[in-house]
Amino acid sequence: MTFEERLEQEEWWTEQESLLNLSNINMPPDYYNGSEWDWIGEITAYIFREPETWQDIYREYLVRAQQQGNAEHTRLNYYRDEEGYIRREREDETYLQISTTTADVAVLKRVGEWMCVNSIKFRLEYLVYCEMISDQRIQWLKRMETCIEKEFSEVHRVRMAHGLEEAQFNKTEVFYDFLNTVYIIL
Repeated sequence: MTFEERLEQEEWWTEQESLLNLSNINMPPDYYNGSEWDWIGEITAYIFREPETWQDIYREYLVRAQQQGNAEHTRLNYYRDEEGYIRREREDETYLQISTTTADVAVLKRVGEWMCVNSIKFRLEYLVYCEMISDQRIQWLKRMETCIEKEFSEVHRVRMAHGLEEAQFNKTEVFYDFLNTVYIIL
């Protein structure tokens, strides 16, 4: 069952099934049939489309979660930006910027497609990255660069970019969005 299907039912907060997970809003409730990531996608899409209705649901959720003793995991770690893309709280618009030695679109597409094919692995890696401190992030980035360079000899630098405006705009870069499984050649 999806969130919106459950929303159509009259009783949202039964002892057997709550509309939202009262222990951790970031985790799917028991009725939900999809993965954790599907849940994040669905709930953030609903919030994006129905912000006023969501506020009412969320107020009710907070009361019920606090009654159950949950004061820690009541804040959603994700949101949708003004264009509808999923973003992680406190990370904003973050891309993996992969710079190559070539402007060959076929090579750039191969890099982007490879990232997308391995999106689950890279999304999980990114979520670990989000929890790291500065020194750990540097080491993580070095590991990521080594991993990508093993696959593509044309890659000469990998870094995190906080927006597409960090591009050189010379058609030698791939910007990969971990949370939305898309890449952009710039």
